[in-house]
Amino acid sequence: MGIELENFMCHKKLRLNFNVEDNNCFYIIGPNGSGKSALFAGLNIGLGGTGRSNERGKTLQSYIKDGKSDARIRIFLSNKGDYALANFDEVIVIERHIMEKTALFTLKTCTSCGGRERIVSKKKAELDMLLEQFGIELENPLAWLSQDRCRQFLQQMKPEKLYQLYRKTSEMDSTDLVFQSIEAHFDEFCKILDSLDAEKKAREDNYLRMKNRHKAARDIKDKKVERQRLLWYQFWAPIRDNNIQINEISSEICSASTKKEDALTQIEQHMDAKNKLIKKGQSLLPQRDEELKKSKQHYDKIMEIKRKVLELRLEITDLEREVQKKKRQKTVLDNDLGEANAKLAKIIGEYSRTQEELKKSKQHYDKIMEMKRKVLELRLEITDLEREVQKKKRQKTVLDNDLGEANAKLAKIIGDSNRNITEEKQSLEEQCAEIAHQIASIEEDRAPKSSLQQEVNRKYLDKKKQLQDQSSELHRLERQKQQLHEEHNMIARSKVNRLALFGAEMPKLTQLIHANRTMFRRLPIGPIGNSVKLNDQKWANAVELHLKKMLSTFICDSSHDRTALDEICRLNGIKSPEIITAAFTDTKFDISGKEPPHEFLTIERVLDDIEPTIYNVLVDMNYVECTLLVERDDEARNIMYPHPPQNVSMAITQSCSQVYPARGRQPYRFFASHGQFHSRALAHRFLAQDPSTIVAQIRQIEQEILEKDIAKNKSEQHVRAAANALSEVNAAVSEFDRQLNQLTERRNSAEDELQKLDQLLFSGERIDNLQGAIREASRQRAICLGHLDEVHTKYTQKLEEQNEAKQRIGEAERKAAYLKNNVNQIESDIESCSKQQEKIAEKVQDFETVSVRQQNKITKLEEAIAELQSENTERQESIASMNLAPEHEEFPPDFGKIPPTAELQHNLKHIEQFIKLEENNHEPVPTIEDLKKKADDYKKFKEDHGVWARRKQKLMEMKNCRKRRFNLLKASLPQKIANDFMDNMNMRGFKSSLSINDERQLVEIRVEQPGECSNDAQADDDDGIEGGGGAQRRTGRDRRGGAAAPGTSSKRILQDLRGLSGGERSFTTVSFVMALWSCMESPFRCSDEFDVFMDPVNRRISMEMLARMAMERKHTQFFFFTPQSIMEMKNDELQIEVFELKRIAGLLGVGQGGDEEEAEVEELAEEQENGQK
Repeated sequence: MGIELENFMCHKKLRLNFNVEDNNCFYIIGPNGSGKSALFAGLNIGLGGTGRSNERGKTLQSYIKDGKSDARIRIFLSNKGDYALANFDEVIVIERHIMEKTALFTLKTCTSCGGRERIVSKKKAELDMLLEQFGIELENPLAWLSQDRCRQFLQQMKPEKLYQLYRKTSEMDSTDLVFQSIEAHFDEFCKILDSLDAEKKAREDNYLRMKNRHKAARDIKDKKVERQRLLWYQFWAPIRDNNIQINEISSEICSASTKKEDALTQIEQHMDAKNKLIKKGQSLLPQRDEELKKSKQHYDKIMEIKRKVLELRLEITDLEREVQKKKRQKTVLDNDLGEANAKLAKIIGEYSRTQEELKKSKQHYDKIMEMKRKVLELRLEITDLEREVQKKKRQKTVLDNDLGEANAKLAKIIGDSNRNITEEKQSLEEQCAEIAHQIASIEEDRAPKSSLQQEVNRKYLDKKKQLQDQSSELHRLERQKQQLHEEHNMIARSKVNRLALFGAEMPKLTQLIHANRTMFRRLPIGPIGNSVKLNDQKWANAVELHLKKMLSTFICDSSHDRTALDEICRLNGIKSPEIITAAFTDTKFDISGKEPPHEFLTIERVLDDIEPTIYNVLVDMNYVECTLLVERDDEARNIMYPHPPQNVSMAITQSCSQVYPARGRQPYRFFASHGQFHSRALAHRFLAQDPSTIVAQIRQIEQEILEKDIAKNKSEQHVRAAANALSEVNAAVSEFDRQLNQLTERRNSAEDELQKLDQLLFSGERIDNLQGAIREASRQRAICLGHLDEVHTKYTQKLEEQNEAKQRIGEAERKAAYLKNNVNQIESDIESCSKQQEKIAEKVQDFETVSVRQQNKITKLEEAIAELQSENTERQESIASMNLAPEHEEFPPDFGKIPPTAELQHNLKHIEQFIKLEENNHEPVPTIEDLKKKADDYKKFKEDHGVWARRKQKLMEMKNCRKRRFNLLKASLPQKIANDFMDNMNMRGFKSSLSINDERQLVEIRVEQPGECSNDAQADDDDGIEGGGGAQRRTGRDRRGGAAAPGTSSKRILQDLRGLSGGERSFTTVSFVMALWSCMESPFRCSDEFDVFMDPVNRRISMEMLARMAMERKHTQFFFFTPQSIMEMKNDELQIEVFELKRIAGLLGVGQGGDEEEAEVEELAEEQENGQK
């Protein structure tokens, strides 16, 4: 409504009242120095602006009028309409008192301008609230366009600067910051709500625990009755199972009897067929025998003739060959024999000569022996032809052996001819006897030492084995002690936080993950073992052995979350766990067709209600759907070999043994469990252990270790003593063995020498024998020549007999061929019958085997039924004698009511554990009142928690809605600004475009000129901006290719702002500012000297556009400060109010002209107050 300045800059006292009822566009005009900019700054500072932001001074004190100690600004605002503030009257007065050291705010109110004012507040916060209520933005550069800002705006219309201005004036930056703050506060709210979730869960668990305790105390009597009934059923369950087994065995007996009868029927049928074939074969036998008899007679005759012919042929052939050969060799042998006799006589005569002559004669002797060998070979051949000389053949063999020995030892005979062999032999025999006596003596002394060695060695091995056993036992106790320590520490940690079962640092890691949940896109799942539950605890050991490290593994949805988890571990000094990256899902893998038959139990089938993501990881990494669970080792081996079930990778037994089937190149393998593996993470009994029991076990083991250590030290001393004694005995025995070896070598050497001497003694006798053999050979030669003539005569006779035999053979062969054909036909028929009989016999044997097998099976099954019936009878008698039937139970009970044995044992075990747990539970039983109070507390907390959860959901919806609306506004605002800008530019006939690029952070403005501009006024304006805009325009044209060609002067060219004149650029700037103003929500628009670079035409059009914009926006006030006249605005439709300020004379000398000059300034100020038009 008005502003009042006192001692502010050049104004001593100034008061302007604005007619806001009729106008909302105000022009403050006046020459330079009239205080327009001071009024602009006062309006901003009076509302709470800073001195630096108004570009007239660095501090507020620099705005105080020279010579004055303080300044005062009073601004009057209207408080009418729908948005009026309740604690203010119709007029709000904002007073700012600026002093040399401080500045004070005072908020006042009154019913009308000039009325009585009352103070509302002196707090800066109240002023800030008021400004926020009215939407007044003191730091928005577009709402407060000072002189310097307008000049910079005109001169620096760079795309990046325009984008910064667009972001700031449209409040996009501040809105982004607000949304970031909202997100941060919402995340903090979510964390608080999560903590409430945890508290709600804790309260719920506490309430349920009390409720269960109260219920268990009431139900323990019913459980004991149920236990008695189940125990009664347990006595009868084996009888029921035996009856079922008896029925199954009876079915098997019926099936076996049927198979046996079928086999006997088949045997009878095949035996009938066999008898028919036997009769047929017997009818063929007489015919075959008759034909064979005839054939045999002819065959015998033929063979007899052939034998005789063959004998004749052999005799003739041999005789012919030998006659010719002997004739050729006869002369050669005669000559060689004469020469050999001569040479032998010569060698024997020279034998006693010198050693050198004997060596020379050795060669002649070899030749003689060779000749003798040839003579003997010829003699053998002659003996083969004539059976009468067999005796000579044996002699020849003896001679050959003697000649061989003579040749081999001829060198020895020649070399030892001058030795006294008898004396040497006697000396060697004496030496051998002496050595034998020494050996016997040493062996006699060695015998006790050897016995002592064996005894000492046995004791040493016993002591050593005892020491090894003690060491093994000591190591076993140490490992057991360490394992118990680990279990004790783990139980202690796990009772504080169950996650400690998967690692000492696992609780801390999970807390860090939840504390830094904003680092993850989706919170990791883990450890996996915390989510794995079994529907049967007896398989806990086998399942945990198979999963191993997988239980402490985490699953991350993406590599980003995995990196974040590793970073958390690194920053907190925690060893990173095993991490698997797998996309989170709500659907489990379809394993139908990929798992074993349903009669086999697998790990996947004992997992209880597991999350899909964890389920898929276990299927993919550990093949839980293909891993069998078997109770006994032998049963697992029978299943996996030799024909394992389909889709089975391995089997694990209840004792943790592992069996792998033969697949491809992998053989069948069985790994027995040598040490019992105990489950910790999956077995409930692990945490149920009493720590004091474990401590007692540790102490007992420590005592055993101490005792074992003492015994081990004693055993080590015994072993060292035994080793020393063994070393001494071994040394003594080794010395005896060394002496025996030396004597044995000497004895063997002497015996070898004796053997050589014996050979030399017999060499002379052998020479005499050789001479006798030669003489005998000559005599036998003469006999051979006589036999040769006889052989030749026999040869001629045999040739004649051979020709006669050939004729008889031809006739017999023709008749034998005919008989042979008949026999072959009969034998073929007999052979066919025999084969059929053999096949029938094989089938009969197979059916007999089946029959015997089924009979054996029936016998065994009947024996099994008898045993089961006997066992049932004994059990019934035993149960009847014990008289354990509970009340209201039949004897015997209805077997249909008895559950399966496994289920019965499981239920009984569960009830026993429940009763034991409740009997050992010394926790006080809550009363009904305590339980009701706890339920009320939990219900109230749950209701409060539900209220906050609904508020969270509502807040999330509101936040998302605002975010969507802001994104919609953010997307539509650039287009609206561009449309408004093009409409404003179209007022001058300019075709333009404006694009806001958020990625590149640019605002690009392009304008199409209507033609080449030659206006003098424009040229003058161009010369006034940075050395002349016209030169810039021409330079721009030169860059585009020089002057325009003829005929193209009217062509429109799209160009950026650098090619525009100063006036055109100013008009473009105003159009851009107006487009931004159309998107702003601020009660004030202030612009100081926006038109200083405009030509009259552009200025007039711009001012009319601003005035019309003000008319369209009645709720916004526009203040324009200009040094130029606005007389050209003659349109009466425009609703504007003009204030004219006169130049303040001697402005630069204020405070130096004395009282007269000061009075003159006051008069000018009063005139300016009355300058309203």
